[in-house]
Amino acid sequence: MRMHYQMRKNIFRDRLAQANHAQRYDTAIKQVQAILLGAYLVYSVITDTIIIGGSLYVGFNGWPF
Repeated sequence: MRMHYQMRKNIFRDRLAQANHAQRYDTAIKQVQAILLGAYLVYSVITDTIIIGGSLYVGFNGWPF
């Protein structure tokens, strides 16, 4: 009986460890996604600013070359 209890306890520990590992993996993926999304948003704001600024400059001052 004691052996059976010990075996069930070990199985439970193994499953818990697997679940924790999967959860950590999911968290890491979510962090990477958040970082990539933030970088993309910053990039798009900068490029939009350059495009809009450039077209306003050309609109007001004419083509510089």
